[in-house]
Amino acid sequence: MRGIYRCADGHLFQRSVKAMLFEANLGPGRHVLKCPVDGKRVVITRVRRKDLNPAEIAEAESRMA
Repeated sequence: MRGIYRCADGHLFQRSVKAMLFEANLGPGRHVLKCPVDGKRVVITRVRRKDLNPAEIAEAESRMA
């Protein structure tokens, strides 16, 4: 299962739930990890698909962390 996440810098990407188990957890849907776009350690937040437009979903699906 994969979720769509947005980093503190605004980048969208997908992350597997299994991989999220090995990152710092800051509560429901918030974690600290390296952003796959720029490589900085940032807070990421889960984003609901229905809150994104089709272009943003395609952007997130093209990037897998």
